[in-house]
Amino acid sequence: MALLLQPSTLSQWQALLSEAQIAAAITLQEDLESYLAFMLMRFCQQPEMAKSAVGLEFLIALDSLSSLQDHKLQEVGDKCLIYSGLFPENARKRRVSMNYYIELGQTAYGMLSDKNHCPEKQRTFELYTALCNGFVGMRDVLDAMRDGDINRTHDLLAYFDLWEKFKSGYALKKLQGGHIITIPINPTKKLQ
Repeated sequence: MALLLQPSTLSQWQALLSEAQIAAAITLQEDLESYLAFMLMRFCQQPEMAKSAVGLEFLIALDSLSSLQDHKLQEVGDKCLIYSGLFPENARKRRVSMNYYIELGQTAYGMLSDKNHCPEKQRTFELYTALCNGFVGMRDVLDAMRDGDINRTHDLLAYFDLWEKFKSGYALKKLQGGHIITIPINPTKKLQ
């Protein structure tokens, strides 16, 4: 990805996300792309986020007063999206799979969707539903933002897991680029 400077931080993130969507062969809904751009802007100013224990934060959010719970669940979902998309190697360092972050993030957004499922909060409900359902695609776009990093190593086993469990098209693309071929095996037929 070529870095072209834009007139504002927001437009810079939007340009990077547009390029990443092309690289990942994913077209995000406009609201999800905007959400990602604002989320990235917000978290760039929070380097302490790297020290987060999102599982613990999720449990604390569940135990929070209702007025704080939405904000805390949203933060958990956002952090899981950033970790799984931009820093998947941190999962290995923390001895969890990338799927852990994906499932935890989807759960946090899904809970927010459920909490806001009422006529007066229809737009909020739709946003969190889209974030829950579009989590893997957004994660893939964030991952594609890193494709220009020459020092990056690709964990093909993690991509296989991502493709197998979540049907990530981007993960399949990475597997095909790594010349990994999957062959379905009939479990009832014995190998000779």
